[in-house]
Amino acid sequence: VKGCRSFIGVDGTFLRGPYGGILLAAIALDADKGIFPLAVAIVESESTESWTYFMKLLDSAIGRKLGDKTLTFMSDKQKVFSPLLNCIFYNDKLNVLYLWCPSIF
Repeated sequence: VKGCRSFIGVDGTFLRGPYGGILLAAIALDADKGIFPLAVAIVESESTESWTYFMKLLDSAIGRKLGDKTLTFMSDKQKVFSPLLNCIFYNDKLNVLYLWCPSIF
């Protein structure tokens, strides 16, 4: 995590097949501009509760290892992430920026 850039992309996708569900994922960019997976989870639905659960797990995995970096999150989930990031990732040493990228397809 320390070798990655302070950019985190988060998204979810439907899982097709007999079990279904939603795959939530968080990725970072490493020093060579490659994708570095930070966290994945399979949840029943893409809801505020599911994203809260996922982001709390992400925070527990990486939040304390970042020191005083400014994190930049990018997602297309504007309504969920704006309040969620401030609630989970906010502290005195960690700055959080959020980029909303609407879907163009």
